[in-house]
Amino acid sequence: MSPQRLTILYVSQMPASPPRFGAQARMHGLMTQLARQHDLSAVMLVDDEFDIEECRRPLAQAAPGAAVAFVASVLAVPVRCPAGPGARALVVTRGCSRR
Repeated sequence: MSPQRLTILYVSQMPASPPRFGAQARMHGLMTQLARQHDLSAVMLVDDEFDIEECRRPLAQAAPGAAVAFVASVLAVPVRCPAGPGARALVVTRGCSRR
């Protein structure tokens, strides 16, 4: 396998940064390692629980001592989570197909 630099699009259902719990820490670590040898762009869904700019900024900024940001481009997509008594049913049915 050649040591060729790849262009990778990392798509996530939650922001990887700043890592506050286990899944985020894992994603952040994977993205950091991938970005060392490849060009990484990220698309992440950000719900009302997170501040979009707080999630986007650390990925787009260069790490201390690095010349460039470790993620080439970051797109944070705001999403609204349904609320109320039927919210869980709505979320579950969104993943189901009639086929």
